[in-house]
Amino acid sequence: MERLLEGHRRFRADFVKREQELVRRLAEASHQPCHTLVVACSDSRVVPERIVDVWPGELFVVRNVANIVPPRGEGDSSVGAVLEYALGHLPDLKRIIVWGHYGCGGMKALLAGPEALEAAPAVRAWVTLAEEALSRLEREEGKQGVQERWDRLVELNVMVQLDHLLTYPVVAEAAEAGRVGLHGWVYDLAAGRLKAYHEERGFQWVEEAREGV
Repeated sequence: MERLLEGHRRFRADFVKREQELVRRLAEASHQPCHTLVVACSDSRVVPERIVDVWPGELFVVRNVANIVPPRGEGDSSVGAVLEYALGHLPDLKRIIVWGHYGCGGMKALLAGPEALEAAPAVRAWVTLAEEALSRLEREEGKQGVQERWDRLVELNVMVQLDHLLTYPVVAEAAEAGRVGLHGWVYDLAAGRLKAYHEERGFQWVEEAREGV
């Protein structure tokens, strides 16, 4: 606990003191100036704000196990609430990113099957919302190694959750009107790099495919 409190003291002495004008503007703003909504994994090693080096107020972030977007009317409604709020109350919002990562424990659990999660029924029920990704993996050929299958499942899950986003009318309407773009990213923990999904080209390192990111 003392480490956390000491960190807060440093935050006040450094950031808050140095960025007093930003802190004041954010507190007094009529709305949050977020330009991007992120659906990320709860994994503590994935910190969206740090990875893309943005200021407070730029990202509106919802996190859960395996960066899942339950289809409208299924599962937990918290992600749906975030989507409705963001698209209804954040006028600067330009994009929604489903942000996965290699080494995702939720996808490892999905690969292992329901028997591996007998002691964690809530997790078992939650990851079933990504079963379509596993079905797509089984339909693909050539993914034989355990690590290769795990990595590909992470990517397919991002694609499935992008599809789930469109089950929400508020998202589908905004995307069709061109008000928001939908994007899929995967973070490589070991390399500290991002891949972005392109419908025609699949997942590519963002440095190698800048357009459309």
